[in-house]
Amino acid sequence: MLKQQGMTYTARILYSCLSNQNWKSVEYLANLMRISVGRCQLILTQLVMAGLAVEDTGGENFKRCH
Repeated sequence: MLKQQGMTYTARILYSCLSNQNWKSVEYLANLMRISVGRCQLILTQLVMAGLAVEDTGGENFKRCH
């Protein structure tokens, strides 16, 4: 339960770092958030699955949905 709450908090902050105009890379966001690239990729993938973010064709860059 504690990990679930921590993940939700981190996802909320990560979402607020996304732009709806400019693509941001997983590495950039992970460094900005001070989390691992793997964890950042997981959260971003969950945001995409929830319809809150989109990824480019290579799956390396993300931005908010319009």
